[in-house]
Amino acid sequence: MYLGSDAFPKPGVLEGMISFMEADKKLGATTAKLVLRNGSLDMDAHRGFPTPWAAFTHFSKINRLFPKSAFFNSYFLGRSNMTVPHEIDLCIAHFMLVKRQVQNEVGLWDESFFVFGEDVDMCYRIKKAGWKLVYLPQFEV
Repeated sequence: MYLGSDAFPKPGVLEGMISFMEADKKLGATTAKLVLRNGSLDMDAHRGFPTPWAAFTHFSKINRLFPKSAFFNSYFLGRSNMTVPHEIDLCIAHFMLVKRQVQNEVGLWDESFFVFGEDVDMCYRIKKAGWKLVYLPQFEV
């Protein structure tokens, strides 16, 4: 379990996520629905892998013109149903549950990352090794 200092799982989150993970042998890591202090979703818990196109459409805000388009919303995986569990490319390390077997296989955090990007690298290695990473909105942090 990787947990940021200001992340507070609601009661039952850990038990529920562990049960979910145990039921799927191909599931390597999960994250929950992260809610910011203002009540909005922290979309960094629900990301696609960074590409030049994803960054361009996100930071230029073109994605806002086409909110239902997967083509223009690959940064935060637009068009995903945020109310049901589904596979994602990456999540932030602020709240991330990784199976021990997966952690042993892909290794620990890459210490060459001072800050930012280490979670992208970890998720990339998990997916590259053939494991699934799933967003579980029924569990809130």
